[in-house]
Amino acid sequence: MICKKFIFITVFFMLLPAILSPVAHSSIPPGFEEFQENVKKQARKYPDIFFLQGPGSRKKIALTFDDGPDAVYTPAVLDILKKYQVPATFFLIGKNVSRYPEITSRIVSEGHTVGNHSWSHPDFRELSFSEILEQEILPTYRIIKKITGQEHLLLRPPYGAIADETIELLGQEDWKIINWSLDTFDWYENYNEPQTILDRVLSNIHPEAIILMHSGGGNRDNTLKALPLIIEALQAKGYSFTTVNKLLF
Repeated sequence: MICKKFIFITVFFMLLPAILSPVAHSSIPPGFEEFQENVKKQARKYPDIFFLQGPGSRKKIALTFDDGPDAVYTPAVLDILKKYQVPATFFLIGKNVSRYPEITSRIVSEGHTVGNHSWSHPDFRELSFSEILEQEILPTYRIIKKITGQEHLLLRPPYGAIADETIELLGQEDWKIINWSLDTFDWYENYNEPQTILDRVLSNIHPEAIILMHSGGGNRDNTLKALPLIIEALQAKGYSFTTVNKLLF
């Protein structure tokens, strides 16, 4: 009896740091579930404007990368994609495009699609529609078109957050709003070890998923380590990769 109690107490105190650790209780960011429910409602409400995933059941995946171009991480992401011959979609920030036009050109020349991720990455919910359009979306659209020649009306709002009214108004301007169905949390420092990112993908993967990753906006070392693992694991499961526009339209 004493032996069993000793073993129990010993195991309890061995596990105590993990039990009390904030990381143990923070595998997803605060507010994520509420955000997820809201965007699902928006996708149902605006099925021709607001997208989380492809419409069918093909084993095709769209990898997407936000917040670039970045001088270090975007070229490294491109190198990995080139090695595996995987196309992807890059949602670019206008002011970064203006700083790194040659990287922007490389994205397109290597067969990837680019989309609009605003000029300066503000929260659209805190801006008027005219501010969103005139200060964030159109300047980014123009500089991407000037550098790449592409005119895709693909938009990913910063943080994936956008008001219903703004969705409706952008829809009238023929914009397609592209969020995601699978967040790798490569941006979340409490949950972005390479193996953790991979496990997150494998636990939530589904046909015609749009996967969120990042090629800028901070330290993306773990993204670079996780990306080959994700590609190889999904290919082993019979998935192939495509761009968002080909997946959806």
